[in-house]
Amino acid sequence: LSGAPSDASTLASVSKLLDLADREGMAAMAGEVQEAELPVLEWFAAELAFPTSETEQARRMMALSNSFNTAVSNDLVHRVPLKKGSRVLELGFGAGNAITAMAQRCRDVGALVIGVDMSHAACESTRVALENEGLDASCVELRSGSVSDFFPFDDGYFDVVYHLNCWYFWTDLDFSVSETARVLRSRGVVLTGTKLGLVKALFGGRFPEVASSFKNVDLLEYTEALERANMREIQTAFLNPLGDASPITSYTLTTAKKPRSWAFKPVLGPDQDCRAIPEPGSWPPYPP
Repeated sequence: LSGAPSDASTLASVSKLLDLADREGMAAMAGEVQEAELPVLEWFAAELAFPTSETEQARRMMALSNSFNTAVSNDLVHRVPLKKGSRVLELGFGAGNAITAMAQRCRDVGALVIGVDMSHAACESTRVALENEGLDASCVELRSGSVSDFFPFDDGYFDVVYHLNCWYFWTDLDFSVSETARVLRSRGVVLTGTKLGLVKALFGGRFPEVASSFKNVDLLEYTEALERANMREIQTAFLNPLGDASPITSYTLTTAKKPRSWAFKPVLGPDQDCRAIPEPGSWPPYPP
């Protein structure tokens, strides 16, 4: 759950920073965030990790996240291979930009996208967005759940799995990557969008002060987890959908394929006799 500070002083400072972002853009806000008191930095880090909707500031932050992820979300979604009957999984759909665009594509070709997020605020915001676009269960399903649980799908159930700004928050990178691989069909593909440049631009030199909110911050560690899960054809490319070098509108795309003969052997730590496996999760539909 979000641990964002919620005292009046912190929220007042956050409001001023969000006002600045509305007037002058994300870059201007980032410069001021880096000069802010630590509770303000912690608020932004917590809301990035686990969006909430309990305060006006949190709702504004979710809307801001949507706005600065639009170009990247659209680019990532349109790189997903799709045909009639395809089943697609989005992990951590957050503010809902990508899954809304993906659902529109699925509706057009007769495919299905299922999305999961553990934040109630993200689920509700995305539900409203899908409803406003007239997108229903024929092309999209939302689930409430965590990638720290077993994914409640059979082996090889999905043709594609994708996620954006998600793997930084996974508590067990190897487990979640191996589950991603397990639910992919043979020769299925995973597409990963990474915007760590934006995260580090927001916090600047003070990133170490909030680093505990981000469990994984090294893209090499993620690609190595893909290798340990026996994924193949791993490729990484830096993309600028709008043709600029801004960390707001650019991202790193990592793709990998599941080989025809796939087997996974759990990676054990030096002090483990056996792998600690989370309890199976149900990922119930949202809304219930």
